Amino acid sequence: MDIKIDERAYNFIVNNGETIKIYTNSIRGCCGGQTTVAMEPQIELGTPTSNDIDNYKRINHRQITIYINKNLDEEMLTGKKIIIKRALGIFKRLILSNE
Repeated sequence: MDIKIDERAYNFIVNNGETIKIYTNSIRGCCGGQTTVAMEPQIELGTPTSNDIDNYKRINHRQITIYINKNLDEEMLTGKKIIIKRALGIFKRLILSNE
């Protein structure tokens, strides 16, 4: 899989632990059921929890480590680039953007 990362986003990741995880959210029902929904993948700094790490595959990209949830449809990453976006002026978050 070819992960594309904007240079500003790459530097942000390197300066904040060199690790990210990419996943989709799941929805929990009132009766304890859970399902993964087809929504835009989420990106967070950090490593999956030890209880969840087996649900991720690990990819090295230059100096950073990327964990991608195995339930994520990799087609959702095709033609996308990880960029950094500002929120409320001071907060930064990583998102997927069309190239």
